[in-house]
Amino acid sequence: MAGHKCCELRTRGHLPSRGTPVGDPSRRAARPPAAVFCRTDVSDAHADQGPVGRDLDLLLRRPGLEPEVRLLVVAKVAVWPGDEARLTEACTHGRRLGMPRSQIEEVLLQAVLFCGFPRVVNAFQTLRAVWPAPTPPAGGGLPEAEQRAAGEALFHSIYGANTDAVLGMLRDCHHELHEFVLDTAYGRILTRPGLRPAVRELLAAGILAHTGQIPQLVAHGRGALALGATAAQLGEAIYTGTGDAASADGLMRRIARS
Repeated sequence: MAGHKCCELRTRGHLPSRGTPVGDPSRRAARPPAAVFCRTDVSDAHADQGPVGRDLDLLLRRPGLEPEVRLLVVAKVAVWPGDEARLTEACTHGRRLGMPRSQIEEVLLQAVLFCGFPRVVNAFQTLRAVWPAPTPPAGGGLPEAEQRAAGEALFHSIYGANTDAVLGMLRDCHHELHEFVLDTAYGRILTRPGLRPAVRELLAAGILAHTGQIPQLVAHGRGALALGATAAQLGEAIYTGTGDAASADGLMRRIARS
């Protein structure tokens, strides 16, 4: 998958370019304002009924988040409830937008960390049915010798001054959990170059908002801002996960207070 050229997840919303260093302390984001996700005057009877049942075309027209990025959030959120119809719809729209299949693959690989293996296996079966690959996908990660160091660097970019405390908490939970997070979650999956770090953090925010994992949402929300996402993009990723404007506003306030 590393050989596929990312369609750049267009930088209209100021996502960082590939040359932008991540984790630069000078880029650490200031606290976002309390209510920052984009409101829109587009009305729809299903606007606040969550991802299932909402009109996807209408959702993609919302300002504040690039349609390609929002579509990836939709696909990831569809994995949790096993919503085959919604994932199928997201894949179909992705093809229509000219997005490479590899970006959906990256979303599903990352979803292992947030949704678990059984759901992701089922999601890959849906992708295979809707959007067959000419050959089984493989590769796309960093060289194995580079993964651990890259994972640790990314972890620090996301958690900043809280890095040592979070690593200590993981060690206290279990040594194997600590090693899995650094070696596999960060070193092998989240450092894959198929999606930019800021986009991956927006995906994390969307699925964590959908599943109600608030401490992790706050951490990854701050990580998205630190890696160059805007507060508007973050708010819209959270809205896409919850489908509820009031909930998204409240969650953004939690992140602002962190």
